[in-house]
Amino acid sequence: MLTTNNVLPVGFALIAITLAAILSWQFARKFLVTGIAGGEEKYDMFISCSHGNSKWVTKHVYEPLAAFRKPNEEKLSIFFDQKSIGLDEAFTSKYM
Repeated sequence: MLTTNNVLPVGFALIAITLAAILSWQFARKFLVTGIAGGEEKYDMFISCSHGNSKWVTKHVYEPLAAFRKPNEEKLSIFFDQKSIGLDEAFTSKYM
């Protein structure tokens, strides 16, 4: 604004702040509804990879982690999707 000698009206800034607050609340509300914010996580780990690399990731990442035990001897709860998450799918609310 200083380089072009233009001043935006204060109303534009207030509208932008209000819109950002509304969108932030809508985003946060999705996580509150799904239980993530409440400490109800189902998984200890989330593995994400390209479907083309899933064989390598299975062998070198998933299998060693699946063999790992927590200090209380429980297995890790690992989310590792190999087929069901589609391209550009909004998986957050579906799987989390």
